[in-house]
Amino acid sequence: MDQFLSALRERGVPEENLTQMAEDKIDQDIVKFLGEEKLSIYIPRYGDRVFAKNWRELSSSEMEDTEQRKKKLINSLREKMKLPSTASATATSSSHSKPGLRGNKNAEKKTRKIELGWMNYQDSMYKQVRRPTGGGTREIVVRKDDTVSSILEKGKTLFFPDGTSMKGKLEDFECMLSVIGSEEPLEGSVTIGSLYEQTNHKILRVYLCTKPKDCSNSELSDAATDMPLSPDTSNTPEPATHASPSSSSPSLVSPSPVKRPRYGSRTFSWSSPNTTSTLQATPASQTSGQPLIDMSIDDEVIVLGYDTNMPYNELVDGLADTLICSPLQVNADQPTMFVETTVSPDSPWPVTSQQLSSANTVFENQIEAAVVAEMEEHVIPIVDSEQASTSTINSGQASTSTMAIDFFANPENIVEKQIIVIRKVHCLVDMIEAFTDNNILDANISIRRVLERGEVEAGVGSGVIRDCLTDFWDMFYATKTCGTTYKIPSLHHKFKEREWAAVARILAFGWQRFQFFPVQLAPPFLTEALSLSCSDSNLLEAFFNYISATEKDVLTEALGNFKGADMDELLSILSSHNCSVLPTEENLSSLVEEIAHKEMVQEPAFIIKCWKPILRSIGQSMSSEGLKKILDDLKPKARNITKSIKFPGSMSPEEQTTSNHLLRFVRERDEKELGLFLRHCTGSDLFLSKTIKVTFTADQPQLTRAPLAHTCSCSLELASNYKDYADFRTEFISVLKSGVWVMDLA
Repeated sequence: MDQFLSALRERGVPEENLTQMAEDKIDQDIVKFLGEEKLSIYIPRYGDRVFAKNWRELSSSEMEDTEQRKKKLINSLREKMKLPSTASATATSSSHSKPGLRGNKNAEKKTRKIELGWMNYQDSMYKQVRRPTGGGTREIVVRKDDTVSSILEKGKTLFFPDGTSMKGKLEDFECMLSVIGSEEPLEGSVTIGSLYEQTNHKILRVYLCTKPKDCSNSELSDAATDMPLSPDTSNTPEPATHASPSSSSPSLVSPSPVKRPRYGSRTFSWSSPNTTSTLQATPASQTSGQPLIDMSIDDEVIVLGYDTNMPYNELVDGLADTLICSPLQVNADQPTMFVETTVSPDSPWPVTSQQLSSANTVFENQIEAAVVAEMEEHVIPIVDSEQASTSTINSGQASTSTMAIDFFANPENIVEKQIIVIRKVHCLVDMIEAFTDNNILDANISIRRVLERGEVEAGVGSGVIRDCLTDFWDMFYATKTCGTTYKIPSLHHKFKEREWAAVARILAFGWQRFQFFPVQLAPPFLTEALSLSCSDSNLLEAFFNYISATEKDVLTEALGNFKGADMDELLSILSSHNCSVLPTEENLSSLVEEIAHKEMVQEPAFIIKCWKPILRSIGQSMSSEGLKKILDDLKPKARNITKSIKFPGSMSPEEQTTSNHLLRFVRERDEKELGLFLRHCTGSDLFLSKTIKVTFTADQPQLTRAPLAHTCSCSLELASNYKDYADFRTEFISVLKSGVWVMDLA
């Protein structure tokens, strides 16, 4: 009886019903003879009544069998989980002996893994030393009771093998250990275990912080501005090779890159297994006490140990991880020269003057072309070891050296390189997907493009990037905007905040990299996205360029002569823009302004909200009038383009005739055709103030003759054997209208 009532109690039968059953002596045997109506008085739910009629009391043996089955099942599960059985677990718990670890296993281990990095003091702050320069992050296993002092010694051994590193000797540095995010030194008696408890990091990261001992000497740093710029020859073998008879500063020659002194000459160097080359910017005759370049102790720019047989792309990809750059201060009033000295282990040293003069012309041409034409390609020109076995160059022009210094001083040339693969037919989707990364604007972006037939385009460099930006905005105008002359981005169900923010990053990238701006976006929309102010007159002018020419004519006519306007057409146009107010002569002007504000500012408000945080920094550097001037200057005009075309200094009569054909061809083109011409020559259909350098080739067969452009260097190759202007115009127009320009490596 008690077991029966307990079973019903477990099923949730009310206690008062069970008490009534006990008083009326309704047990499991009586229940079987009661009808549904009578039994429902005691057991209200139908399921409980079925359970009660079929319940039977288990015997003691059956109960034992049930318990055994439960234990057997639990033990088998514990065995699969590699846990002790219930019996052994009970015995173990009673004896307080726990062979298996419970809870956090790392808490019971005697060792832990930590990450050890290296930060060096430079430019008044600690900077992380990367792997190519001897740093990087090392993972080591230490005991939890190891102290900070022991870890500091391990760090010195790792980053200063044999007491030296690329930054100098260990004895020249003050060393300490600190945790990530702090420059405070850790006490030597602190243990790793206590650091884990304090920081609660999953993996503890500590840094070996080194600081040159001479940085703490304020008198030495104060005297830096009064010391002349001269190369350090303490580690240079004698005799040294001079650049010219008038030069009093010997060029630095060493079989491997060496550490430059704090007040040494500014040196750009690269090395290979066979040669070491040094580009040195030093005045031909340094007489003043003012240093040419303000340098710090580690202000060298070095590319270490490239393989001369290494593929071009792999070499370029490696530069971003090996270059170290600091801003330079160049005195433009003093003459500057380039000195390049090469030493081969197999050749006598120093290099003889005959060897220097023989390679002088070759190396000078390569330096001139590489610095000027390849500056935008973010690569350091590599000189063939056979062509420039030994050479020394003295170029008196300060412009070339200044461009080289500006190249290394530009942070874009040394940040980590990120290659984006863009399918030409899916340029819009691929570009947006790539720029959803919040940190992509901090990377040195390079684009590789896949053509329509799945082939990877051979061309690389800034020209390809400009061409991809042009493709992107053309597709964006066609599919994601509304309007005629001016465009307004329209909301799309697939475009959320992530996608619109990516479009803003593409706009910011184009502006920061090439001064590229989407000129077809309506100025009122851009001023709002850039956090600028827009006047009502500009709003109305932009609105008339946003709507169709027919709508513009009707509204202009109604604003000028309301009584003579076609009311049916006017009402149709206003209703198409969701205007619910009947126009009159008095309110029409305000109605048009309100509609313009709704169409160009209110409806794309969500897009503007997504763009504002990303474009705010660009808007801070310009005004509304400045934006208007930028958009106007970017639009291609024949006068600007003809001024940007640069012809060779001396031309033959045939070449002079062809150059006149080119200028005439440009002047006769409309804005759309001028955009095609610019895109063919520079990769962009906007006027980016690029100089288009024209060169002439030998007479070409008429069947294969065609203008050839190099978008990265913005150069144009023309044949000089055209019969007349009509012949020239026909060929050039056919090239521009084909629209199929495959980038190749020149």
